[in-house]
Amino acid sequence: MKRYLLLFSSLLLFLILWALDPAAGTQALRLTGQSARTFMLALPPVFLCVGLLEVWVPRPAMAALMGEQAGWRGAGLAFLLGMVTAVPFYTLLPVAAMLLKKGARIRNMLLFLCASNAVRVPLWLFEAGALGWTFALVRLGVNTAAVFATAQLIEWLLTPAQRTALYRRAEEL
Repeated sequence: MKRYLLLFSSLLLFLILWALDPAAGTQALRLTGQSARTFMLALPPVFLCVGLLEVWVPRPAMAALMGEQAGWRGAGLAFLLGMVTAVPFYTLLPVAAMLLKKGARIRNMLLFLCASNAVRVPLWLFEAGALGWTFALVRLGVNTAAVFATAQLIEWLLTPAQRTALYRRAEEL
């Protein structure tokens, strides 16, 4: 029952909203349905890519490209892969888990996630057109520094037990 507490609470809130204001309740339900549809349409291609990554990329290859020994080359690769994503952030979480499962360094997985959220190429190009190249380049520089600093700091702050637990959970997926 505890597992479904959030679902039941949300349904109860929808019912209360609908009882108090049927138009607002209907609108909220419609928007939730649209979001769920977007979510469901975005996930299958990502799961296909994760499945192909699991089958086609052997663990030693991923460890060599993005593992502990890859150094800054692995960090750069993770950052670039994150920059070119164009899907919602939540769809990248299974990819991040697969990176860890295949032996990627925690910092590199974090770089991938942070870059995909903060310095996406499509967003950067839009900003350059809408706000000017100066703004876009300054923001790119600041965000790039922040992404690298954040990923490195988080990796440093993790205890060995937390790192082991993170890799173990990724293996279980």
